[in-house]
Amino acid sequence: MDDGELQVHGNWTASTGVENRATTYFGNAHYRLRHLDGAWQIAKKKTVILNDMIHEVVDFYHL
Repeated sequence: MDDGELQVHGNWTASTGVENRATTYFGNAHYRLRHLDGAWQIAKKKTVILNDMIHEVVDFYHL
């Protein structure tokens, strides 16, 4: 990456309960961090959901 930027990756899980059904989502996230004014800030984020089947609408707040 450019000077002052860092590319990192991570795995995640998120669980939710809807109408008596518990669901766990899983995937990975890719971040580009930029060092500005002595702190790291997220310059770009990409989230990938790896579940084979999703039973309800997934919105930003699930992740």
